Amino acid sequence: MRPGGPGRWSVPIDHIARQLSLRVETVARRITLGCVTDTIRRSPVDTGRFRGSYMYGYGTINFSLPGTYDKVGRVSELRVSLDYSKAEVAGIHNFSSSLHYAVGLENGNSLQAPHGMVRLAIIATIANINAIAAQARYDYPVR
Repeated sequence: MRPGGPGRWSVPIDHIARQLSLRVETVARRITLGCVTDTIRRSPVDTGRFRGSYMYGYGTINFSLPGTYDKVGRVSELRVSLDYSKAEVAGIHNFSSSLHYAVGLENGNSLQAPHGMVRLAIIATIANINAIAAQARYDYPVR
């Protein structure tokens, strides 16, 4: 899907929402949380400290470290999901880990995640959006 200008896509999100019989806000939240969940699940795990360190911030980066050890990632997923559900859909959403070695892990300094986590989750999310958009384009052609 290629951008049609700032904040615009070749297939408007309302077409995707109609395809799924959902509100635009619901589609946007599902796409975002899907990418977040995918990132957490792709994160390497030894003690669970890294998976437990993900935080959410609206309009700013949340630099706090929760001190949670979460080998499965479910605690982080729930924490981020809860915080995200309280924010407006429009705006800048930040999902991050403030651990000093997070950038190194994203850059492949782990045998468990040699290609990082975030970039792979974003690639998978874009592929999912493109598949939904292709179907929406077929079912609801832009006139």
